[in-house]
Amino acid sequence: MPMSESPSGFRIEKLGLIGLGLMGCAIGQAARSRRAAGAVAGWSPSEATRRKASELGAADEIHGRPGPWLAGCDIAIICCGVDKMGLAAAEVAPFLGEGAVLTDVGSAKARIVTDIEAAMDRAGSKARYVGSHPIAGSEKAGPQPEGAVVFDGAWCVLTPSARSSPEAVAKVRGFWEALGMRTAEMAAEAHDRALALCSHAPHMASAALLLLQDERSLALSGSGLRDATRTASGPPDMWAEIAASNAAHLAGALRRLAGLIEALADRVGRAGDPAERAALRDLLEEARRRRESRFPAGGVQGNAASSGRRGTAAGAGSAE
Repeated sequence: MPMSESPSGFRIEKLGLIGLGLMGCAIGQAARSRRAAGAVAGWSPSEATRRKASELGAADEIHGRPGPWLAGCDIAIICCGVDKMGLAAAEVAPFLGEGAVLTDVGSAKARIVTDIEAAMDRAGSKARYVGSHPIAGSEKAGPQPEGAVVFDGAWCVLTPSARSSPEAVAKVRGFWEALGMRTAEMAAEAHDRALALCSHAPHMASAALLLLQDERSLALSGSGLRDATRTASGPPDMWAEIAASNAAHLAGALRRLAGLIEALADRVGRAGDPAERAALRDLLEEARRRRESRFPAGGVQGNAASSGRRGTAAGAGSAE
């Protein structure tokens, strides 16, 4: 029986997933649950991953290598490590049909866009490519039960290049919105600068907070340290790859963070003076205000219902 359209009205006939780890599995589960695709096909070179993804309902068909099964995909999504995306594109591009659109989930776009487009050129592929980054995930790794990654209300940034057709951009946007995401378009470099600040630097800061601890302080730690360092549980190999892919922007963000910490240290050192203590309090109040504005108590992070589905993040809706 033909599958009905997704609640958003968007539906493709076939979705291809290049990688069935955390994100690939989650996308497949969501696409099937929301009826955004008539069929979902996935590929993983790992037999254990294929078996687990099948058990978790990630796809209707799962393959051990790229092949003719890709020819019928309307959209194919590369869901592997950022350092492997160009290689993955080279393997799948020869099988994609002329009307297909290739996208990805990488979190550092400039290098990925270059690598994937170069791979498609070498393969002589007539498929279109549109970079995308669904800003949803987990500190976990590998295929997980449905719900481990929450797409609903989260942002997905599209990074189309001069070679991305309007039709391909619309198709990729429609897919992510069918999963409940809000979408915005940015130039790849603008995306990488922003993500260095709001995602990549916080992960490194989380790691630094744990490296700061000695045996006694770590033993005495409670929810404060636990909550501040949740992302440090992420796979080290993956985060090292992300850091290398966005090295210049991330290094700059970390230097800015170091300057802010140094300024806070100076304020703390002079906090015995009432005026300095008041200045320190003002800095802490500004940080509290920013957090409560972005993550209101009792609210839903990234609630799409309040502001629409596209381009409503401050500065996110226009390319640079």
